Amino acid sequence: TTNTAPCEDGNPCTLADGCALGVCKAGKAKNCDDSNGCTVDACDPKTGDCLHQNADGGSCDDGDACTADDRCAAGKCIPSGKADLSQQIGTGKAGYVDGDAKVAMFNQPWGIGRGPGNTVMVADLGSHTVRQISPDGSVKTYAGTGKPGWQDGPALKASFWSPSGLDRDAEGNIYVADLHNHRVRKISVGGTVSTFAGEGTSGWKDGFKSTARFDLPVGIAVDAAGVYVSELSNHTIRLVTWDGMVVTVGGQPGKKGLVDGNSSVSRFDSPYGLAIGPGGGLYIADSGNHRIRFLTAANVVLTAAGSSKGFVDGPIQIAKFDSPIDVALLPSGNLLVA
Repeated sequence: TTNTAPCEDGNPCTLADGCALGVCKAGKAKNCDDSNGCTVDACDPKTGDCLHQNADGGSCDDGDACTADDRCAAGKCIPSGKADLSQQIGTGKAGYVDGDAKVAMFNQPWGIGRGPGNTVMVADLGSHTVRQISPDGSVKTYAGTGKPGWQDGPALKASFWSPSGLDRDAEGNIYVADLHNHRVRKISVGGTVSTFAGEGTSGWKDGFKSTARFDLPVGIAVDAAGVYVSELSNHTIRLVTWDGMVVTVGGQPGKKGLVDGNSSVSRFDSPYGLAIGPGGGLYIADSGNHRIRFLTAANVVLTAAGSSKGFVDGPIQIAKFDSPIDVALLPSGNLLVA
């Protein structure tokens, strides 16, 4: 009756059974946990095999803090595709106020981009400033005075006139499409604003960046080739190379239309937001054509998605957009379109 020898209780779902007081006592239960929150795990009492039944429809966490309402399907955690909008920055009323997330005010926030130290940069078109959002949601003015104008110098004394698109280079410098100044501005890491390209008169002129002319530059994207700029009135895509030249790489100046092909024939209609794509290419929100276009590294323009004005999901050839104004490429390779 004091025997503690190993024994078998006849249940394959228990392990290390042992004798106690003349009886075979069940040991430790077999662990069938597969660490998958989307399965219900159990041991088959007949065979001892681990069984994993899908818990479809149950809630789960896909590990991405930026998605909400993830659900189990076929034993896997599937993102709902719904963005987590629990944190909102700004009061929802037009104005120009710095401060924490609940009191800050923007006036037509336009371009958004990554800033230094996990911050977010916002081109606040109506406030004529570039704002910075910290990880805790607080907002401060990064550059600009809040009044329209054109003035280079220290960031908080410099002036913009309707800044729109923005992007940054590998060193952290911010480039801004200064819409009504018809210029591209640069905010250095050290906090100085300078004119990167454009002499300030509306028009179209390629050449040295200091004498080149733009007409309502609105979108910006930076890569190894230089700074890409989309223009509303010229209906073109320009490239400011790192050696200081401005080149038209897509569209015909002042001529809107919908034509794919190389830079000498392609046409756009009010191109807005830009995003660097694979292979040195460029995605373009072609607003007036209700399409997403793609400029290859060889300066050939293709239609990437969209068929006509409307709202239709589905294959890219039949999908419809209504005046798309911005694009963003996700790490997954998917493209977001506003």
